[in-house]
Amino acid sequence: MTRLKLVLLAFALAVPLAGCVVYQGPPPHPGAVWVPGHYGPYGGWVRGHWA
Repeated sequence: MTRLKLVLLAFALAVPLAGCVVYQGPPPHPGAVWVPGHYGPYGGWVRGHWA
């Protein structure tokens, strides 16, 4: 029973940490805008990027 509790606790702590956190950093040039992740024209996932 103790092992089950440890597994559930580990899972409960790991799930919130699994979210994608992207460090955007400073813009590469004045006027740049951050484009969040999106699906591209051919259906593939495109990560967030400066444009």
